[in-house]
Amino acid sequence: MLEFLIAPIVTAFRTLTVFPVPGKEADEFPLSIIGFPLVGLVLGGMVWLFASIARLWTAPMIPVFVLLALMTESFFTGALHLDGLGDCADAFPGKKERQRILEILKDSRMGTFGVCALVFDLLLKFLLWNFWFAQARVTIIVFSLVLSRTMQGCLLVIMPNARKNGIASAFAGNHSLGYKLLAAAIVATVSAFSMIFSPTALIFIVILFSALLVTLLWALYCWEKIGGITGDCLGALNELVELAVLFSAATLFY
Repeated sequence: MLEFLIAPIVTAFRTLTVFPVPGKEADEFPLSIIGFPLVGLVLGGMVWLFASIARLWTAPMIPVFVLLALMTESFFTGALHLDGLGDCADAFPGKKERQRILEILKDSRMGTFGVCALVFDLLLKFLLWNFWFAQARVTIIVFSLVLSRTMQGCLLVIMPNARKNGIASAFAGNHSLGYKLLAAAIVATVSAFSMIFSPTALIFIVILFSALLVTLLWALYCWEKIGGITGDCLGALNELVELAVLFSAATLFY
């Protein structure tokens, strides 16, 4: 029983991070969504550590620790989500045919739209992280990292694969009721913990609503464009949900 629970977590960490996690992977890859929120929690723990150190210094030094935290988080995720956002920004705009979009998504080169998307994404995250560091409310950043991975797991089990081969092919496309119920249970569990540690009930409601809304809108957009998802779509969703949570909470903080 213990191995049944640990194996999906091992798969999640090996998929979403560069951590050399020992152990056997899950036989059924979609089960790895169990570990997705835990990945976000571990990354959030690292950010919290940087925030704790930052409090020992004067205020002008806070942006330095914010940048170090952002660099560390990007490194340990292998920048997979950033790559996905950049590729989607290159592929989706305009009236391209489905096959052309898939070709661009598969291309390792980055275009102008992709570079701009990465720059704006990182700048926004830096500014929002800096805001929450300064307010000593790093739990909001942790929420953004946990909820974004949780929404990735949901997207994996409700959306079909857009192509037969790719990062998401081993995970996505399983439409059994059991996996959908598992995803719902994970969302409920994460929501319960978020409610407990959220600064206010209103902030909890808003960040959860923003995460779910962005996931739904992105799923519909991917369906319209390519009839499903790819690994890049999952990466882009991660960045979009993070920004939505960080920004929506900031608008209500005062």
